[in-house]
Amino acid sequence: LWQCRWIVRVSSHYLRTRYTLHTLNIIGRTLLTCTEHYLLGYTPEGDLILWGKKSGDVVCRIAQHHVKFDSALATRNLIALNNKLVAMTYESSLTFWDLEHKALIRQVELGCIIDRLFYLNEETVLCQCSNTVYRINSPTFHID
Repeated sequence: LWQCRWIVRVSSHYLRTRYTLHTLNIIGRTLLTCTEHYLLGYTPEGDLILWGKKSGDVVCRIAQHHVKFDSALATRNLIALNNKLVAMTYESSLTFWDLEHKALIRQVELGCIIDRLFYLNEETVLCQCSNTVYRINSPTFHID
């Protein structure tokens, strides 16, 4: 079993994941955000981990892409748009994930490093690339 350990009072950064057989050493920080039911972590390895807020146990681990060891400190961002939708960036790529179905619903390649990701509304983010800001909407359909 995977378990989550974090200290919210000190910082909102994820400290470590512990596996029952051994401890994993993670280079870089895991980005955190919350929804009503989950604590979400975007690891330096490119995984999206969903912990149950009440239990602390891993509900799901989604491997988006494999990040090379030397790029573990690359530019990344994570925002929960609502209880069912999360937006993540890695370098120049933006992805929208459906948390209910654990599915990728949109990926956009901007062609420039995304420095910051801003919440605009429950379906829209702003991506800042240097001195340019892009408004990007998530798909309006929902997986049934």
